[in-house]
Amino acid sequence: MSGRENTHSCISLTQNAGVARIVISHPPVNALGGECLEELEQSLTAVARDPAVRALIVAGTPGIFSAGADVKEYAGLSVEDALANFATAHRALLLIEEMPKVVVAAVTGHAVGGGLELALACDLRVCVDSATLGLPEIEMGWIPCWGALRRLPRVVGEGKARWMILTGERLSAEKAEAIGLVDLVVTPEEVDSVVDHIAASAAGKSPYAVGALKRLLPTLAVGGPLEDREAELNATAALIHTEELQRGRDGFLTKS
Repeated sequence: MSGRENTHSCISLTQNAGVARIVISHPPVNALGGECLEELEQSLTAVARDPAVRALIVAGTPGIFSAGADVKEYAGLSVEDALANFATAHRALLLIEEMPKVVVAAVTGHAVGGGLELALACDLRVCVDSATLGLPEIEMGWIPCWGALRRLPRVVGEGKARWMILTGERLSAEKAEAIGLVDLVVTPEEVDSVVDHIAASAAGKSPYAVGALKRLLPTLAVGGPLEDREAELNATAALIHTEELQRGRDGFLTKS
């Protein structure tokens, strides 16, 4: 995929200097119906398999990140087809969670429902100041079903997660940053340069260390002291003889 552009009907994928960028472009609200979810999964699979890619940016178009599931499409689906779409969404978001690369969500505008669930699967979230974020499924008699029930409490705590899920309240970017839902709020004019800088920096990090951290961090929040210690020791032991660690250590000692 190195140096190439791959464009589907909903998803574009580009790569430059170790950083890949996936952009959702499905007007008017970047809804992720069945076809878009399949394209997203295909693009994420390509990124996960490409050793030249060390970091990934997931973005929407100006003013809208994603409104999530295509509600109109689901209204006409059988239960079996709807569940198949949900399974595709889960696979796609797990690819983000499990690939040993730093994934940055560029929340370019409103992120609601499955759109917010997609952002939650990313490691870091940079959000424009005009965006709103929420999980309004309860307003339709529905529930978040792409993994937010697991991911949101890890990010904002159980209490804040319950509030957001049970009330369907949409948060401003400022409030989202205050509770830790997003990591950084910027202007729409700044978002591209900020996420590019973060991703370029992340691309220089050891994929072995990044992969170990991405495996450890979700479990350490819920594990007991013994499990935490053993997991950290095992992950550390696996990194000791990697070339990246040796180069990083030598560089650190040289600077010192």
